[in-house]
Amino acid sequence: MNARLVFALACTAVALGVLFAVVEASSIHTYRDTLSDSAPGEDATHTIEFTTASAIPPGGFVRFTPEDGAFTIPATDFDVDNVELYVDSSLRTATDTAPTATDDAVTIVTGTSGHIEVTLNSTSGIDAGSEVRLVIGNETTNSTTTDLGIENPAATGTYEYRIETGDNLGSSNEAQGLVAIIDNVGVGPVNTTETIPPVRFNGAPSGTIAGTVTAVEVSLETDEFAECRYSFTPDTPFLSMTDGFDDTFTIVH
Repeated sequence: MNARLVFALACTAVALGVLFAVVEASSIHTYRDTLSDSAPGEDATHTIEFTTASAIPPGGFVRFTPEDGAFTIPATDFDVDNVELYVDSSLRTATDTAPTATDDAVTIVTGTSGHIEVTLNSTSGIDAGSEVRLVIGNETTNSTTTDLGIENPAATGTYEYRIETGDNLGSSNEAQGLVAIIDNVGVGPVNTTETIPPVRFNGAPSGTIAGTVTAVEVSLETDEFAECRYSFTPDTPFLSMTDGFDDTFTIVH
C-alpha cells in the first residue's frame, strides 16, 4: 500500500543590515565615545574605547572629560556603580574611596564642568597596546533603574570630549574627540511586510511514500534567508500555519 503525504508549505524572508563605525587615530592609538542616546537633553551612557599608546603604571589614572558647559554629570543617583573600567575585556574592581592593592578608585566631579577619573590600584597597571573600555552611565552592570546617566547638551551639534591617561608623577597622554548630539530619527508608520515569497527548491522527499514508512524528514532550500512553516491542511495561509522547521531565517531548512 502506498500513501501520499499532502501538506502546505510557505516561507517568508528577512532583510539583513550592516552598520559600520569609523574610528579616528591619535596619540592614544584609537579612540571613540559611543552614546546610548544622542538626543538633546537625554541621559546617556558613554562607552569610551581606546588603545593605550604607553603603559599606565600602578597608581596611574584614566580620566574622561566631556565638553565644559555642555554635558552634565549628575550629583545624585550616580556613583561608583555607574563607572566601569575594562582592560582587554576584563572588568577591574573599583571603590569610591582611595585605591587599594586590589581595587581602583573612582572620582566623580559633578556638574557641567565635571569629569570622571579612575585611579589604578597600587599593584596592577595597564600595559601599552591594551584595549581599554570605560563605561559611564546608567547601563553598567551594577546600575539600577533609578540611576541617571550623563545628561546631553540641550542643543544639537558637535561637542568635544577629552581622554587622558598618565602616572602619578605628572606624565600623561591626551586625546580629544568629537561626538554628535542629534534629534531622534523615526521611521514610520510603514509596513515592512514582504509580499513576494522566496524561491523554494531542492524539496525532499518527492513522489509517493510507501505506507510502511513511519517517519518522514522534509527539507528544502530557499534563495534568501527565510522562515518556513508547514501545515497538514492544503492551502493554509503562512500566518495561520503553526508548525515550523528547526532552523529559521536560513537558506537550508
